[in-house]
Amino acid sequence: RKRVYLTSRFKREKRIIIDTIVQDIRHLDPPGRFLAQNTEDGYWRDIGEEKARDKTGQALRENAPSVRAEIQEEEYKEKRSKEAWSDYWRHYAPTWTGGCWTPYSYAYPPSPHHGPPPPHG
Repeated sequence: RKRVYLTSRFKREKRIIIDTIVQDIRHLDPPGRFLAQNTEDGYWRDIGEEKARDKTGQALRENAPSVRAEIQEEEYKEKRSKEAWSDYWRHYAPTWTGGCWTPYSYAYPPSPHHGPPPPHG
């Protein structure tokens, strides 16, 4: 959910993501808790909803620049893959020439240098 959080544009969206994570943790079986150790007596106590949301938001923001860079890199690769397929079909798709279909616009068969890009995984 970190990627969804980091790509969300509105505070309301981010708040919903945080609330959902906190509730999911609290509804586990056995229930998850958000704890802090009391410095006076050493016991662990639940930190409450507001602090749990604050800590969850903090965890989602950790390493944000590197995660955003990964997201941008993936988007760039996907765009390049789409452009490569578009270029392939623009140059090698069958065309109507002289009253019949020709298999390739420029070369038959296309050279290995102009084949389709590898399948997008």
